[in-house]
Amino acid sequence: MNKRSGIRNLSLFVLAFVILLNSVSAVPPVQIASNPTNLQIAYPQYPSVQQNRGFTLITSVINETHQKTNLTTTCILHLQNPDGGETCHSKMSYSIADEHFEVDVSEGNFSAAGYHAFFIICNSSTQVGFANGIFEATPTGEDPNSGLKLFVIILSTSFVLLVLSLIFKDHILLFFSGIGFVVGGLYAMINGLGTSNLLYSRMFAVIIIGLGLVQIISTSVTELKHIEGNSSKIEDGRDDEEDSED
Repeated sequence: MNKRSGIRNLSLFVLAFVILLNSVSAVPPVQIASNPTNLQIAYPQYPSVQQNRGFTLITSVINETHQKTNLTTTCILHLQNPDGGETCHSKMSYSIADEHFEVDVSEGNFSAAGYHAFFIICNSSTQVGFANGIFEATPTGEDPNSGLKLFVIILSTSFVLLVLSLIFKDHILLFFSGIGFVVGGLYAMINGLGTSNLLYSRMFAVIIIGLGLVQIISTSVTELKHIEGNSSKIEDGRDDEEDSED
């Protein structure tokens, strides 16, 4: 195995390692009463909701033997905005047809972008249960961290390739590093970076794209000069052979 092959294999290993690290998902910041003697609260754990849009929360409540209904149990939802103020204190109704508790939360509760807190508490005559945690209100309703993780993978991989190319003076690594920066910059330009201001995201994206283009162009020019140099040597060698034959 030559030196260049070893460098490329090392780069592939670094890329695979970065992707493997990102595949480990964070546990949602949710706390649920786990004591078997308590009421157990089950509900969809969405990490984010769309800003300025209403939301219907559906909850099932069970104990160690059976599912609870509104005949014996009462559930209340509390919401807090990013400033800590309570925006919702609503008693949840019970749907006999669907056999669950539910509450419609109006869009005004999600007017502020950022992290909101929730607290669900259910009481029966003999038991109590709760669930609390946080979620994020975003303009699209999508989890901004999912796109940010992909951007971090692209950017970190490109940076690693850049460092390796400078250490080992390998133009191929520098070329692929440039492609990575351009792809990462375009991704940030289109999708933004998490909850950061879109203008700042695009400014940063332009810088990343510019860095990538400089790497690609400089590498391409270097390789073209190398090819032209080899072609000239071949032509000179042919001329020398022709002169010697004469």
